Amino acid sequence: MKKLISVILLAVGLTCHADEVMVADRWIWVLEGEAAQKYINPTTINNQGNVARVWALWNSKDNTLEGPLSYEVLEEYRCDEPLVRSLVLIAYADYFAEGMTLINGPLLDEQMVWSEIPAGTSAEKLQEVVCTWYR
Repeated sequence: MKKLISVILLAVGLTCHADEVMVADRWIWVLEGEAAQKYINPTTINNQGNVARVWALWNSKDNTLEGPLSYEVLEEYRCDEPLVRSLVLIAYADYFAEGMTLINGPLLDEQMVWSEIPAGTSAEKLQEVVCTWYR
């Protein structure tokens, strides 16, 4: 059932955002947040035990910003409880990880802490997609 939900979520993203679904044959639209659109690269999903890892992309909805417009983030999700953490952050001057790289590197140990995922949020939905990808 969880696998079916994941497939449905991705299918909805594919039909609703056909013009933005695949950029450079790697990003699939997954979620729409208040400040950004979120994509994942499904070829990077790696489930090992109770932890799933994926490269995600955030495209800012505010194109008036003078800083980065998109971020690639290596994220880990705990599949046995509602927790997420980021390991690597790369910021770009343009959308879809294009343009000049403004930030590139692993996060500091104190930044790579597990954070609670609130129920009913887009992060919870993404955790479900990533954790059920291969199960």
